[in-house]
Amino acid sequence: MPPSLSLGGAGAFPTAARARVLWTGVQGDRDGLGMLAMRVAAAARRARAPPAQESREYEPHLTLARCRALTDDADAGGDAGELRRRRPGPPVRST
Repeated sequence: MPPSLSLGGAGAFPTAARARVLWTGVQGDRDGLGMLAMRVAAAARRARAPPAQESREYEPHLTLARCRALTDDADAGGDAGELRRRRPGPPVRST
């Protein structure tokens, strides 16, 4: 039976002040999702796929946005109107 999940909450990695990843949390059957993640990791090891960063504690989430380089308001023009006039960058890859 598939796990029953929903999305809720939000945050940033590594911190809100130095955000490189914006995410929303996963709620519901997190234990079932954790078991699925362990099975996927085991299958990847058997297939000799490159290992994931297993030193981090498993934290189920959905990545909403990712930024490669940090920026601040001065770099972006410091003005919301200026931000709206800028051309969009390349599409963000989801994980």
